[in-house]
Amino acid sequence: MTHRFSFGLLAGLLLICAVLAGCGQEQAAAPQKERVVTDTTGREVHLPEEVKSIAVVPIPWASVAFAVDGSADRIAGMHPSAKASYEKSMLKVLAPGMANAATDFVGQDFSIHMEELGKLNPSAIIVWNYQEDEIAQLEKLKVPTIALKYGTLEDVQQGIRVIGQVFGKEERAEELVRFQQDIMAYFETKKAALEGKEKPKVLYLRDRDLKVAAGGTVNTMMIETAGGVNVAKDVQGQWTPVTMEQVAAWDPDVIILSNFDPIQPADLFEDKLEGQNWKNIKAVREGRVYKAPTADDLFYNNIGWMMYGNPDLRPESGHTESLGISHNFDARTSLSVDFFQSKLSDAIHWYYDSLTLTSHVANIAHEKKRGMEILFKKRVNANWSYDLGYSYTGIEARGSNDAASRYLNNNNQPNGGRIGVHYNNSRWHVNVLGTMASGLSKQYYGRSRYAAFELNAGYDFADGGTIYARLRNATNQAYSSYSGTRYPQPGRYAEIGVRYQF
Repeated sequence: MTHRFSFGLLAGLLLICAVLAGCGQEQAAAPQKERVVTDTTGREVHLPEEVKSIAVVPIPWASVAFAVDGSADRIAGMHPSAKASYEKSMLKVLAPGMANAATDFVGQDFSIHMEELGKLNPSAIIVWNYQEDEIAQLEKLKVPTIALKYGTLEDVQQGIRVIGQVFGKEERAEELVRFQQDIMAYFETKKAALEGKEKPKVLYLRDRDLKVAAGGTVNTMMIETAGGVNVAKDVQGQWTPVTMEQVAAWDPDVIILSNFDPIQPADLFEDKLEGQNWKNIKAVREGRVYKAPTADDLFYNNIGWMMYGNPDLRPESGHTESLGISHNFDARTSLSVDFFQSKLSDAIHWYYDSLTLTSHVANIAHEKKRGMEILFKKRVNANWSYDLGYSYTGIEARGSNDAASRYLNNNNQPNGGRIGVHYNNSRWHVNVLGTMASGLSKQYYGRSRYAAFELNAGYDFADGGTIYARLRNATNQAYSSYSGTRYPQPGRYAEIGVRYQF
């Protein structure tokens, strides 16, 4: 029996909203008063006496700014990924003013578009501490720039205090810091029970490109606080790409998947990620791959859509069995057949109650998955190869009420097919990938079958350096839909980029 490795969430902020009213007139000839705030890098930042608005580049700090200020009215801009998360979270209800925050001033890679920033005219801007070039440019433009670290809990707490100084909410900031300290003290009392016990090795995986939470992330602190060991703690940086060979060498006991990417545990269990081999990783073999929990599951409350979280959710637990057979016909040709079965108790799912017209998060009593996969691989010559695959996955759910019945048909790939054509030489890597499925429930997905294709190419211009291009969902298939809406599959989109690993 393998029990789910459960993480306690460290972030739980009591939000206090305050409305400040004042009147008075500025003296036209009076010089503008300033005050000095020291950021987490030790830089002295000169701010106007009243900070009327801020722009926030780092993803986590916009929500922290709201928690400190008690309002989102002074958040003029935020990162587009933070805005996208806001649109799906309870913050949309708690902080309606954040909907007005602009995103055009910052790119996904945290690059700052100075012209768009100028249009916002913020009283100050918050950036990552490592954005030294941007800081220098902003200082030349006379934009008060506050640099914040985000790696340890102490960094987070100091950042909260700095934001408290920016907004003139020092007392509120200290309340939040003390709350975090109380939470950490609670975990410290639990450490004694772990003494002398082997700690599980944990890999926190951001996306399908094998970016992991390295030693410089706050995730390392969370893993260690929960009683685990981050296998990537010695890797430099924040979200750092690694190789599949490195993951195999770590052989983690537990894998946590972030919510930055639509990757799901099934993608690893069923080895769906092209060019990666997850079946021999211990966490996958033992069924201990989990999607990072979200606050929505616990606390979501969208009155308009009548959707509710459940703060009393119990952790899932379960076990997985698998059996595989493989045969090499020759040095270039192989065939493998794998069978698997997994069982979960207290499986967590959203369900719609037709009687109350509400959606809830609930634990269902049991969820069972069973299936098989056949994979044929053929290397034609030194450069060309192809593979053909078929999989079957059946999902059964049984609960103490009718909640479980809502999921009997919630399977987006009962019968799946895959095809891959690959070209590789010393520099070029080209792939054409196809995914097909049939047997879908029209009640949930609007169609019974789909076929989607991906094209990608890469060129290694140097050791560790690659330029690449991808066209995903080339036929623009809305192959997972709900009530006529694409969900969760994105439409056709292209990527072009350069990746360099030092």
